Amino acid sequence: MIAIVTGASTGIGAATAKLLVKSGHTVVGIARDADKLAALARALGDRFHAHACDVTDSAAFGALLRQCADDHARVDLLVNNAGTAKVMSIGETTPEISPRVNTTPAPVGYSLYLHQPP
Repeated sequence: MIAIVTGASTGIGAATAKLLVKSGHTVVGIARDADKLAALARALGDRFHAHACDVTDSAAFGALLRQCADDHARVDLLVNNAGTAKVMSIGETTPEISPRVNTTPAPVGYSLYLHQPP
């Protein structure tokens, strides 16, 4: 099975990538932090393919998905985990912060649909 895990460099995304690799699957791990992804790749071995990319950059993410299609021919599973969190009260939230925190996962599914149709 080929899995794409967004937000793969830390937390739930990294734990999911580890579990999938341990279960024998190939994982394409995507996150913004190249250094953390590289460390995870060293720990997980050749079944983990690290790609530093901001999934909200539709052009870069689309290019990465096309590369995945060339490299792996298919995607069996998407773990749409990328997200941004900022601890603050609702009163501190600004129009500039709210969309980035609340909508990060949406472009991932749409871009995957455009570049990796079923």
